[in-house]
Amino acid sequence: MRRVTRSSLALTTLAVVGATALASTQTPPAAPPAPRPASPPRAALQALTARSEPGRFTTLPNFAVERVVPAGKTDSYVAMTFDSAGRLVVSKELDHPRRLVDADGDGVFEGEVVVSTRVTNCQGLWYDGPTLYGACNPAAADGQAAPTEKSGLYQMVDADADGVTDGATLIAAFIDAVQEHGVHALRRGPDGALTMMTGNNTFFVDETQIDPASPFAGGRESQFLPVVQDGRGFGPSAKIGAHGTVHRVDPATKRFTILAGAFRNAYDHAFNLDGELFTFDSDMEWDIGMPWFREIRTVHVVPGGDYGYRNGSGKLPAWSYDSLPPLRDVGRGSPVGVEFYQSRAYPSALHDALLEADWSRGRLLYTPLTRKGASYVAGAARTELVHGEPLNITDVEVGPDGLVYFTTGGRTTEGGVFKVTYGGPKPAA
Repeated sequence: MRRVTRSSLALTTLAVVGATALASTQTPPAAPPAPRPASPPRAALQALTARSEPGRFTTLPNFAVERVVPAGKTDSYVAMTFDSAGRLVVSKELDHPRRLVDADGDGVFEGEVVVSTRVTNCQGLWYDGPTLYGACNPAAADGQAAPTEKSGLYQMVDADADGVTDGATLIAAFIDAVQEHGVHALRRGPDGALTMMTGNNTFFVDETQIDPASPFAGGRESQFLPVVQDGRGFGPSAKIGAHGTVHRVDPATKRFTILAGAFRNAYDHAFNLDGELFTFDSDMEWDIGMPWFREIRTVHVVPGGDYGYRNGSGKLPAWSYDSLPPLRDVGRGSPVGVEFYQSRAYPSALHDALLEADWSRGRLLYTPLTRKGASYVAGAARTELVHGEPLNITDVEVGPDGLVYFTTGGRTTEGGVFKVTYGGPKPAA
């Protein structure tokens, strides 16, 4: 016979009391739900979703996000720019670059024109007058053999000023096709020269195109302790000693000056009003939990700077004498587009603020920078101008109207084009 202890008796009593209390608190069946309101007509729904997407985005007060392509147009866009006439040009993933067209002037780009059939999957686009430069994969001209290069920097001239380029001239070929760690964004530097960012999985096919007087020389790496390589063999850099690099380009001579290097995979870069260069570099995600893991980082790039990325365990810490530190660490994420806001459509607090886009965390950060010694300090702690659920943001630009525009997509996900509007007090002139 089972002996009943004081504790088992207490538990039995509690169970009975609990069941009685639960029965006494049960509510009667709910009344039938009220009829759902009638859905708005399809035309009205389309009008709503073409301009805004309630519940998807959160912004700073008085800001809002508007979609500027039709709701049903969900192409994946990986880069964007504005041409010399202020027209929006985007790179459709795995396809040709195209100019978006708002034929009826209602603020929604319902049409498009392919601007070059000679390149595809561009991750960098930049106009110098009517001439388009692109960091792209090649595409064969009609009736001609496919180009031999896997990817390159191309010059595409629009000789007849019809908005469509007339052929493509290869400036430099790069190792492997354009991909997430390949040749990336193009920018105008403070002196008007073309600048270019490359990720760590590519480099020049012809290294004689590199200016031997470049501030960043790269070279052999050596460390006291043996380097432990990634066990999966994931993502080793194509050029040891260089890794990711940023360049000044002379298209006329096809020469490249390496300004700085040893990034992992910075996608974009931008210059502030002081003419100083900044980028947003990525982490090596397989290193999480290891003592050499480095977060994604905001970097003030100086000529000749070595920013410490190495394969495997060889990464240099921020305090190393052989490396320059980041401006700040920004946690986990996937850095993409970078821009400085240098227009007047928003409050003065955002003037010359740094904008950084993060694909995997769905955020567009804004950061005021303040001079301190030879560098800067960040004036805000990871403040988000826009956050989205989802927000697979890929690139960011300031349009001729002074508004911030951004593209979404990447990895063949659904995408679009959006702008950030401001409805608060009118900024001072």
